[in-house]
Amino acid sequence: MIKNIGRIITSGDRIASSWARNVAEKIFGGVALKQFQNALNKAHQAAAEVAAALQTLQRARVLRDEALMELWDLVKQVKRGLLGDPDHGPNDPMVKEWGNKREVEYHSGLTRREKSEED
Repeated sequence: MIKNIGRIITSGDRIASSWARNVAEKIFGGVALKQFQNALNKAHQAAAEVAAALQTLQRARVLRDEALMELWDLVKQVKRGLLGDPDHGPNDPMVKEWGNKREVEYHSGLTRREKSEED
């Protein structure tokens, strides 16, 4: 990938304007001014297309992020609704299917380990 794209285009603009202003009919390095200007215009168009594509990509990412945040809020709301529903509750099999642990799968944490005879 080419670095310093803006610098290359700026340099081309500066060369083309100076060349056209001073000695438009002169050929440098086997390249005529018209040929140089065509290449410069092509580079400008390509850079503009990339800028437009990046802007479109950025807008699409913003829309995606907004949609994902809306979906995430609804996911949390629905999961909480399932846990609080009197017909289903925290031990319903759907709780596990939805990616959570059922209440009966949790350990209380109040039991102590048995001491071994060696202690």
